[in-house]
Amino acid sequence: MQLAKVFGLMAALTALFALVSGWWWGTQGAVLFFLIAAVMNVGVYWFSDRAVLRAYRARIVGPDDAPQLYEMIDRLRQRAGLPMPRIAIAPQQQPNAFATGRDAKHAIVCFTEGILRLLPEDELPGALQRLEAGAHRIPMDVNPAAAQLAIVNPLTGMKMSSVFGLFRTHPSTDDRVQRLRAVAAQGSR
Repeated sequence: MQLAKVFGLMAALTALFALVSGWWWGTQGAVLFFLIAAVMNVGVYWFSDRAVLRAYRARIVGPDDAPQLYEMIDRLRQRAGLPMPRIAIAPQQQPNAFATGRDAKHAIVCFTEGILRLLPEDELPGALQRLEAGAHRIPMDVNPAAAQLAIVNPLTGMKMSSVFGLFRTHPSTDDRVQRLRAVAAQGSR
């Protein structure tokens, strides 16, 4: 569903870009700007993970750099039947995390230093409510263009309007907690 939403938004923006340029510069302008938008969309698809890591000033770490974190991610990805993602740590104090990459084979899971300090290792997997509370106490210095990738909106004090909701990459914390409680209730029956 998320992929379809992103694809739909990008297609709509590309069409709008081409229509406006066509109205302004005619058919040649529409074709030119359609091609520019297409190249930009392909570039975003292939290189967005690098841009996001740069925006968060994150660095890729290996099993020697963060052995406990690496082992935890390895256990979780095995349970989910996924390939091992690359792991990154961002030098932000706000407790947060995000995943990026164009597919499971090119995935990156990034944790802030704040979340690694705040949560014990056994609590680190699915700790949504603590993340939300921490995000409101500790501001994050991040490019607003990359803010929507975080599990919790790192730009505290910013209310999400319904238009911004179109660009959310995650359900709200309340929605996720409700879903997790429903799954837990079904599992205990």
